[in-house]
Amino acid sequence: MASRQMVRNALKGSEVWAVQVKCSQLGLALLGQCLFSKLLLLVFQPKRIRCFALCGASPHIMRRLARFDGIELVVDGTFKANGKPPMGKEPRLVMRLDRALITSYWKTVVRGGTLILNYPVTDDYRAHGLILLDGKRRLASHEEFPIETLKNQRVVVLTTRRKLTRRPGMYTLGWAHYMSVLLRNAGANCVASVIPCCREDSAFTPLLELKKFSRLEFWSTKG
Repeated sequence: MASRQMVRNALKGSEVWAVQVKCSQLGLALLGQCLFSKLLLLVFQPKRIRCFALCGASPHIMRRLARFDGIELVVDGTFKANGKPPMGKEPRLVMRLDRALITSYWKTVVRGGTLILNYPVTDDYRAHGLILLDGKRRLASHEEFPIETLKNQRVVVLTTRRKLTRRPGMYTLGWAHYMSVLLRNAGANCVASVIPCCREDSAFTPLLELKKFSRLEFWSTKG
């Protein structure tokens, strides 16, 4: 408790730099770390917060997302210890499609609409689950609904984790938030971005009350 108070006193009224690092391309997980760490730091009442994403490469679409949220990019192509450049795709880390969980949400909560699993939103990123709310109740393949057909369609996007028992952190929240942004940029009416979980992290729950995250929500698997 004393050390936390020392940190609070040191940060209050100061300029703070938050730096998040990945030895890979800039991706949704790193963007999530930057965005949510910046918001969590607000509790310490700093005068100013600058947030930096240090990565090996920055695809154009990710740069646009970073710029919109005031995340500053530092691209460093220094070779990794294994002799390879840090330009590979961002590892999926804690993220994994959970078919059973997504299907359960579709059947018990939405109870209608067309469900598509593993939907390609960009060349590098796929939504674990996408529900077309105004479609017929059936399971469909993504080939039936290319991204341009989603314009003005009401959709719900789902993001699932590798370990359901863990509380959603910045990786998961970032993935879910930016997936909905990418869908809206493509013209879809993304009404909700849902994260199934056993329990929420109390540190992040207040942030979901912000207007910016009005579409982002947790779904308790405990019912």
